[in-house]
Amino acid sequence: MLLSQLEYLVAVKEFGSMNKAAAELFCSQPTITNAFKSIENEFGCKIIIRTSAGITFTGIGERIVEDARVILGITNRWKEYNQERNSQLKISFSGFNDRSTILKLLTAYRGENPNDNCALVFNQKRGLRVLQAEDGSMYRLGFIQHTPQELTETVKLANDYGMKIAKLNAGCFAVYGNIRNALMKKENLRLADLAGQKVVLKQAKDFSYIDKLNSVNCDCSTELGDHDNIMIALMNDDSLISLSPTTMQTEDEDIYLRSGAIAMRKIIDCNMELNQYFIFPAFSRLTESEKAFVEYIKKTAVMFEIEE
Repeated sequence: MLLSQLEYLVAVKEFGSMNKAAAELFCSQPTITNAFKSIENEFGCKIIIRTSAGITFTGIGERIVEDARVILGITNRWKEYNQERNSQLKISFSGFNDRSTILKLLTAYRGENPNDNCALVFNQKRGLRVLQAEDGSMYRLGFIQHTPQELTETVKLANDYGMKIAKLNAGCFAVYGNIRNALMKKENLRLADLAGQKVVLKQAKDFSYIDKLNSVNCDCSTELGDHDNIMIALMNDDSLISLSPTTMQTEDEDIYLRSGAIAMRKIIDCNMELNQYFIFPAFSRLTESEKAFVEYIKKTAVMFEIEE
């Protein structure tokens, strides 16, 4: 049995289709079909059943897939042993609507660690596959965004491959408004303070907290498009306010805050789940440069919850 055959097993289980698995692994569908036949012939048992609804793994097939994940995880660790201790630090990330947080983090890390050769790689793959490079090699550090429904399987895969996942802390929302607006006189706001306020949003339908605003009878009917339009509206009308996640503050918003015409106040009881995660090997398996990066996150990026 070849390691590539184990990879085919795991991929088909994950995608539920040989065609999808073949596309993901850059091979032909017959190659995967032949690999399954070879495994079944070698062990004398059926591992999958094809039905009109798709592919179903038999009981023994499920157990073989679980073992295959463990074996692949072990072989990946063997590959790690042969890496240079101070090889280039590559960090893969995907799924972030606003990447400025990660880019700022990497820039700051480079500033404090100029001798570390690190690079940020954008990867469109989802889940743990964010660690898979196009040439078949594996990145060892990655940032992903997940829905709760997708996370369970990713956590399981990470454990099988000897990886750890740290969840970002929940963020909170902030109110932006003209400095003449009475709300901006308070240091911290509560959701109830927004009752009856006229709120302008970039895209109201995309924000999960819109129901919370409706619960205190905010007028959220206005959508002004980009940040500049919103900030200019706030400068011209001190009865308007705008909301935005504090973790997604942009340079445009920073410019208006520095102008002194716009103020920002946090809403201390309106949290959000970021559904963003950091993937990394167990601490004992980190290279020196990876260790430095993880320690830097623990020290400076308080949004991350990392347990060794």
